[in-house]
Amino acid sequence: MHIDGASNQRGAGVGLILRSPQGDLIAQAVRCEFKATNNEIEYEALILEMQLALELEVRNLQISSNSLLIVNHVNDEFIARDSKMISYLKVAKELKQKFKDCKPKQISRNQNME
Repeated sequence: MHIDGASNQRGAGVGLILRSPQGDLIAQAVRCEFKATNNEIEYEALILEMQLALELEVRNLQISSNSLLIVNHVNDEFIARDSKMISYLKVAKELKQKFKDCKPKQISRNQNME
């Protein structure tokens, strides 16, 4: 799974790509109708993708994101201090526990272009 999100004065949106081990691909783009920071939108992308994977009965999930903050929050390497980040992190961790194996990893922006 690859996720990315972006937010600016014109709006916010997320991109989601879920690829099976056999190469099957699901790609989605979602425009968010609310104001949010880039970090909040990155969490929105993560949560949407995890929910989609659960609906598809995925049990093992490798998450790739260019957001160092989000990946390190979910991997318990950074502590969330902002109240919104704490709320997003709680939802993400609850979803993460529903998978047999779920491995978030940080990748470079160049590796997340698709």
